[in-house]
Formats: sequence, C-alpha cells, structure tokens
Amino acid sequence: MIPSSACPPWQPDRAANAAQDARSYTTPRGTIGDAAAQYELGRIYANGRGVARDDDQAVAWYRKAAENGHRDARLMLARMYDSLRGAPQNPAAAANWFRVLAHRGLVDRSNSVRARAEDGDRDARVSLGFGHAVGEDMPQDWAESTRWYRKAAEQGDARGQYWLGFAHIEGKGVRQDDAAAARWFRKAAEQGNTDAQAVMRTLYSQGRGVPRDEREADRWNRLAANGGNVQAQDLLGYQYLLGEGVPKDYHEAEKWMRRAAENGHPSAQLELGEMYQFGHGVPLDFVQAYMWFDLAQDPDGTISPGGLRQAQAGLRYLRDVMTRAQIEEAQRLARERRR
Repeated sequence: MIPSSACPPWQPDRAANAAQDARSYTTPRGTIGDAAAQYELGRIYANGRGVARDDDQAVAWYRKAAENGHRDARLMLARMYDSLRGAPQNPAAAANWFRVLAHRGLVDRSNSVRARAEDGDRDARVSLGFGHAVGEDMPQDWAESTRWYRKAAEQGDARGQYWLGFAHIEGKGVRQDDAAAARWFRKAAEQGNTDAQAVMRTLYSQGRGVPRDEREADRWNRLAANGGNVQAQDLLGYQYLLGEGVPKDYHEAEKWMRRAAENGHPSAQLELGEMYQFGHGVPLDFVQAYMWFDLAQDPDGTISPGGLRQAQAGLRYLRDVMTRAQIEEAQRLARERRR
C-alpha cells in the first residue's frame, strides 16, 4: 500500500497538468532530473491523480526512476513488489530493492517480511506462509504458503513443521498425504508444540498416517494437556468424566475441565457448569454453574450451536431456581473473569 503521505492533496486539473509535465520532462538520458520526473509520474499513476490509476504503469515508472538512483522510487518499488501490487509475484525483486536501500542505510529491511524471509528468517517465513494461506495483505495461494512453511520447517521451526503437516493432511498446496503429515506433525510435537501433540493424538486414535494405537494417542494428548493445550485439557477432562480410556474420576475431570475453562475454552466451561449444576464431582453450586454457563455463551467463543443452546437452557433453568441475589453474584463473578 502506497502511503497517502507520499502524495500532496492534488486537484484533478493540477494532477493532469503534472502528469503531462512529468512526461515531457522524462528523457532517455537518465539524468537526476529525469529520475525525479519518472518518480513523479509513477506516483501519479499509483494514486490515479489526473489519470486512471494504473499500478502496472506506476511500477514501470518507479523502476525507471529507481534504476536512475532515485531513493524514494526504490522504496515505492520495493513496497509494490512486497505487496504484489502492480507487479508479478516476485519476492526476490522486493528483497533486492530493500537490500539496496538497506546497504545505503536508507531503510530498515526488517520492515519487509518478505525480504526477511528471503534472507532466511524463520519467523518471517512462517508469517509469509500464513499470510498466503489466509490471503492477509497478499493473494491467497496455498502453493506459495506451503513453499514458505517448508522452508521454515526444514530449518527446524516447529510452527513451520506444524503448518506443513496441516497442508499435507488437508491437501492444501501439496498432494494429500497422511504419512507425510504425520512425519511433520511428529517433528513439531517432539519440539513441544502442543497443537502438534494434540494432532498426533487424533492421528493415532484414527490410524491416519500411523498405526492405530490408543495408548500412544493418550500419551500425546496428555503431553499436550500438560503443556497447556485447551482442547487436550478439555478432552482429558471429558475422558475422566465418562471413564473413556481411563477410570472414571470426577476429581480428575473437574481438574482438567477447570484448566481448559479458565483458559477460555467454551466447551469446558459448559461441562464445568453442568458439573456444578448437578453436583457431579463437585459440590452442588448454582452460582458457579450460572457463571460458567454465562461465560460459555460469550459471542467471541467457539462454542457449537448445540452447545450454545445447551448453555442457554441451563441459564433458563437456573433463573427459575436461584434467588435474585444469587443471580447477581454469578453475573458479578462472570464479569470479573472477563476482565
């Protein structure tokens, strides 16, 4: 994006005249005067001042000025390549112009994620992979996303390994391959990435890319839960609540459900609310039940439509059996937890 501060508050007629003036001053001699005129013409096309906006023409004129040594043109050209505006996907070109500026002490190359990624920065490579995956400030392109994730993954970055595993499991930008996905997820999981550990639990439970093995699935899930992964904590609490794969234990269920609930997991908040509503493994406590149901239905949560209906039904029931003072206390507690 070209900053608005790069251009004065042109009026259409003045802009048209300026465009004509810039053309007339531009000669093939490549003098400093020519570079200034070429830069002005690039700026006019970039912002559509007196002419139809044309990013291709802007890039062409910025490039002429940049090659003639114009500092601001180099910066504008680097930014346009970096944002893919008016230019083909050419990250090397953006990196090159930022490098020229950096070597002259004219710009900090850390301003360009793409330039840093080209220089081998793992964080930048993961950020660029994510940006292409979601189309954030750049075209959505799964192949390009996977290319950057792979670069980071091969450097040993756990996040890059996790997202490369995700690309393989979903067939995004690469051929769908459960075994390849499992290899990359394992690399990330062994480095302590709790999201990857939680996925390894699913892979072993379903036998995708690895032999089906419930003991191994439980091991990975417990590692993820102990590492703070809220989905794993919620699942472990649910297993103890129902006695699935582990002895039924309300105390352990409440412990893991609470950890996930306190970290904002709406499903765990709902389950914890029901435990307090019915006194399963905890003392019967309508105030606590109401508070957790109230928190579970927060609009920024990820509760399912069915879970939302369940939380609302629980609140309706509790309003019929609680005193006004109890409801107000539960609402106060919920407000405090939202702060």
